[in-house]
Amino acid sequence: MSIAARLDRLPLGRFHWKLMVVTGFAWLFNSFNVAMASFTLALVIAQWKLTPTQGGLITSAQVMGMVVGAAGIGNFSDRYGRKLALELTLLIFGLATGLGALIDNYAAFTALRFVAGIGLGGMLPALTTLVSEFSPSRRRGALVVIMDGFWAFGLIFAATVAYLMVPTIGWQAAFGVGALPTLYGIIFWWTTPESPRFLIERGKYLQAEKMLQRIEDGYSRELPAVADTDQIQPSAVANARLGELWTRTFRRRTISIWTANFCLVFTYYGVFIWLPAILVAAGYPVGEVLLFMIYMALAQVPAKVLAAFLIESVGRKPVIISFSLLYALSTFLLGQAGDASAIILWGCTLSFVNAVVWGPIMAYTAESYPTRARSTGAGAAAAFSRVGGMLGPLVTGFLLSTLKGNQSAIFAVFAGSMILSALVVWALGEETRGRSLEEIAV
Repeated sequence: MSIAARLDRLPLGRFHWKLMVVTGFAWLFNSFNVAMASFTLALVIAQWKLTPTQGGLITSAQVMGMVVGAAGIGNFSDRYGRKLALELTLLIFGLATGLGALIDNYAAFTALRFVAGIGLGGMLPALTTLVSEFSPSRRRGALVVIMDGFWAFGLIFAATVAYLMVPTIGWQAAFGVGALPTLYGIIFWWTTPESPRFLIERGKYLQAEKMLQRIEDGYSRELPAVADTDQIQPSAVANARLGELWTRTFRRRTISIWTANFCLVFTYYGVFIWLPAILVAAGYPVGEVLLFMIYMALAQVPAKVLAAFLIESVGRKPVIISFSLLYALSTFLLGQAGDASAIILWGCTLSFVNAVVWGPIMAYTAESYPTRARSTGAGAAAAFSRVGGMLGPLVTGFLLSTLKGNQSAIFAVFAGSMILSALVVWALGEETRGRSLEEIAV
């Protein structure tokens, strides 16, 4: 009886919800670390008397590390397991962020943000792969979105910590809180199982069978019947190759996946990461700006609920296309905002649509490749997207310097990026709703 078929027929139960909490908190800490770097950027720039371009380099160094981490740890995950890869990412970005609290030097701080980025970027492919491989096919997208929903709580946590601590204690104290993932790594290691699909791919049938048997024994009711199918055999190709993503089988989906990820991250890092600094430069007090960020983070909570419903009822492709276009519109209108009320309105709208589109893109990316290359494929897409994340802050910093703070023109650039994403997914994207991972990846 196929391990994959047995996983797909499982009703949602205690195991799945426990997995959501454990992986969700890992993602929360990732969100916290990324957001904290954003919320404190204006103060770092002021304290060290940096130019906008130098400020952009701090963020770009972090994103450059994310490129390395996404590609390297994504492939590591396919070779050595999702669990070990995720543990490694928690330790890397937790330690690097905590050390950042002790640094009072621009160059050293920037270097630490690069190291933190390796862990931050490496978590995405391994985490989405793990959740996808444990999820039943009919609920896979929703579970990935629910896990992604913890990102919003990470933003709220970061904004609250920044609001309470930064004005009185300083931004270094907030970075000290960012060391918590190193402690959470202990909990994660003892509560997170390895993916049975990965174990089977590596020929570890007995381990996979024991793992799945423990999951099935956790149900108090009789489980649905499953048809006998051939057991998944270990791949003839032991390790995934990047070139496989560009073979005839996967080329169209790789183009659509890479474009969607690139444009989303380019816009997110160009707008969200720089927004606090833009508002401070426009004359808003730091405390008021951080309060704006809390409102924007809160807007993501209902958005994740909506995304979890839409991804299974409507499908990945329609949600990605429609909300990418709404993202473009919201970005453009935020650029026209001229007072605090308009900034809150369009900032929260932008945060809402961003939260809706992000989860479906994560799910679509992770489920589009075979098990032997799933984390490598997700990692390659994430690495390419982080190039956009690296360029986004640099583009914003450059435009701030050359356009004398003309935020309308700055935001129009990023609105155009999301329109491009919608068009490419419409033309090349493949719907994956309700299909097993083994069926999709052929």
